[in-house]
Amino acid sequence: MNTQFIKDNVVVGVYTNKEKYLTRFVKNFNTLYPDVELIYNVYDANINSNMEILRRDFAKTNKRYWLFLDDDILFCDKNTIGVALESLIENECALTTTYQITDLKLAQKINPSNLQFRNILWSAGYFMLVDSEKIGTVEFDRSLPTSYGSLADIEYCMKIHSLGHKIGISPTYIYHEDTGFSGKIGRFDIEKADMREVNKSVHQFFKHLDKSLFYNQREMKIVFNQDGSIHKDQTIGHHYLKHKYPNLYQKFFNDKNLNHLKEVVKKQPILAQATMPSYIDN
Repeated sequence: MNTQFIKDNVVVGVYTNKEKYLTRFVKNFNTLYPDVELIYNVYDANINSNMEILRRDFAKTNKRYWLFLDDDILFCDKNTIGVALESLIENECALTTTYQITDLKLAQKINPSNLQFRNILWSAGYFMLVDSEKIGTVEFDRSLPTSYGSLADIEYCMKIHSLGHKIGISPTYIYHEDTGFSGKIGRFDIEKADMREVNKSVHQFFKHLDKSLFYNQREMKIVFNQDGSIHKDQTIGHHYLKHKYPNLYQKFFNDKNLNHLKEVVKKQPILAQATMPSYIDN
């Protein structure tokens, strides 16, 4: 991809609520892409709100292609944006992402020629390159009922698919520290757990949950942390998405969306079906 075309047509942005990665990210970006416009602001807001602020800032530029980035990523070479942009255009996608790797040493050993473009259902928010002529007016959902606005990236992709657009993953990659807000999620073996404690935990969860978050449904999938506690944000967030996109939800979360370049795949959280107690109707 011609570097002048990238300079003239791409704007890159990060909105974050912390300054932890500011110096590292800006140094890495400016070293590899010194002529590409960068918007970087620290703003005390949730993820979904910051993403929407960034989308509106992008709209004020005259650039067609908008690149949303997490602040804890690093580019491994100067070809990444160009490869992602070529994939976006050639495959007529509305959004493309890249593969990610969370091992910085391993990142130096990956051969990009072994990677392939493919269509995917959703992209995590660490790298989302969008064609604003297709989806520039698509907003991030500020009503997500999660503490930090998490799942904003998945909701955004669900909205894109509902409009009939395609999402792809490009044959390139970035390093992503990927600490996130869900570090405790892991494999919880519910079959070996004390079911009295599990039922007590589920009962208390439903008892104290805002009734408006039930969306008049009788069942909810509970996401457990590795220690057996309930991951409130993931549970509520997924229930919200299932309610908002009933025809897309099952399709999305049956897709493994494997975008990690590493030998060991992260273990996924247990999803347990729970019937809500009768008092929620009172």
